[in-house]
Amino acid sequence: MQKYINLKLQTEQEQPKVFKFKMPYNPMIFPIPLAIIFGILTIISVFTTASFGIAVHKFNKKVFGFHMFFAFLTLTLAVIHLIFAFLLFFYGEAI
Repeated sequence: MQKYINLKLQTEQEQPKVFKFKMPYNPMIFPIPLAIIFGILTIISVFTTASFGIAVHKFNKKVFGFHMFFAFLTLTLAVIHLIFAFLLFFYGEAI
């Protein structure tokens, strides 16, 4: 019986330890992860960009500068959303 207990203790101690990154604090602003917040902002920016594009093409409005600005903002938000979603999916931490 003593051999079994010693063997069990040795096998428990020899298991590899898995490194998991832990944040020293919770950086969430709301109870929603930042990946979701940036996804919502990206969708809103896409719709705004499309609205300005339609206004320029169909209604001959002079808002092409706003269209270009929101196109750049959409791409920037999409990249930030991609980074946060990658971290959330693969590391499981809500950032």
